[in-house]
Amino acid sequence: MNEKQKALLQKLKALAERGVGGEKEGAERKLKQLMAKYGVDQLELEEDRVSRYEIKYRGEFEKRLLSQIVYRARNDTEGQYYRRYGKGSKSILIVECTKAQEIQIRIEFEFYRDLLKEEQELLFEAFIQKHRIFRESGEPPKLPTLEEMERIERMWAMMGGLQEKSFTPLLESR
Repeated sequence: MNEKQKALLQKLKALAERGVGGEKEGAERKLKQLMAKYGVDQLELEEDRVSRYEIKYRGEFEKRLLSQIVYRARNDTEGQYYRRYGKGSKSILIVECTKAQEIQIRIEFEFYRDLLKEEQELLFEAFIQKHRIFRESGEPPKLPTLEEMERIERMWAMMGGLQEKSFTPLLESR
C-alpha cells in the first residue's frame, strides 16, 4: 500500500469516526471495502507514530486559526509546532502529531478557514452599512429571497455590535 492509499484510508477513518448520519455510514462502508482491497488491518490503520507535517496558511488570521486548531487537536497546552525558516517558508507551520491528528487538523482548518472568510465578508458588509460608506444606486430595491433575508438579519445583528463613530468630512461637497 502506498502513501496515497494510506492517506485516503486515514481520511475515511476520520470521517467514519466524526461524520454525521449517511456521511458516517458511507465512510465506514467505503473504509471496510478499501481495507479489504489493500489488505490493511485495523492495527495498521491506528498506528500512533508521531511525525512532522507541513501545513500551509495565508495571512495572520489563518495562522492564528491554524494554531488554535493544532492546540485543540493535540489536546495539550504546548501545541508542538514550528515555523520553517528560509525562502518561501513564511506561511508554513510544521506540526508534530500522529497521522490521524494531521488529517483532522487539515479537515478542520479547511472548514473553519472557509467559514472565517464568509464571516469576514459579512462583517465587512455590515461595517459598510453601519457607517454608510456607499453611494445610493437610485434604483428601487428588489424584494430579497428568504436566504437573503436571513443574511440581512445576521448583518443587522453584527451592525448592532459595531462602534458608533462617525467621520467628519474635511472637504465640502459641491
